[in-house]
Amino acid sequence: MSEQTPATTGQLSPDGYWWWDGQQWVSAISPDGRWRWDGGRWVVNEVGSRPLGAVRYELTEDTRRVQIAATVYLALSAAYTISVVPLTMQASMQSALRTSPNVDPATSAQFSQVFSGMMTGITIATVVISVAWAAVLIYGTWSQWRWVYYVLMIFGALSAVSIVTNVVGLAGVGRTAVLPAWAHVFGIVFALLYLSLAVWMFVLWRRHHQSAWARRAVPL
Repeated sequence: MSEQTPATTGQLSPDGYWWWDGQQWVSAISPDGRWRWDGGRWVVNEVGSRPLGAVRYELTEDTRRVQIAATVYLALSAAYTISVVPLTMQASMQSALRTSPNVDPATSAQFSQVFSGMMTGITIATVVISVAWAAVLIYGTWSQWRWVYYVLMIFGALSAVSIVTNVVGLAGVGRTAVLPAWAHVFGIVFALLYLSLAVWMFVLWRRHHQSAWARRAVPL
């Protein structure tokens, strides 16, 4: 450190990361990041009292756990999209055709063919985009991109809305397109998994002093 040597042994640096032991500057933060030297004793390094300044991030056991959990969920979600979305889109199309106004057979056949082709294109685009997005999130998970952590955490919290809508759909209340009951059950299960993952990620975020991917902040 380049600061002027303080007159009092134990004095903290302006950023709170270092203290003078009488001979040299030493770290005021314990190696695990959980304790902070306040100039006279070690105290809990709470989130609200964490000093600001340059830091580097180290992986913890929680980092690997949350990366594995996020990857498993994203892989299952991609598999769900590939296998289930085409079936639910087909069910929606058939329901729409059944409830369409009566028209002459020639017009009805033409409309059915055009509508079927449009729905097929939408289904393929939905699957491709969803799988590509899951691949980006998995890559970002292992690259420890902060924005990926917050996207997973926030959208996981919003999945609570999906739980409600699928429960309502399963109960048969206010549906305009009839989906099979199993589609709603799968939707509820995946939404619950996503919500659980988001809650756990938030707990880790708080436990590791608002650090994405449960990493340990170590002062430079």
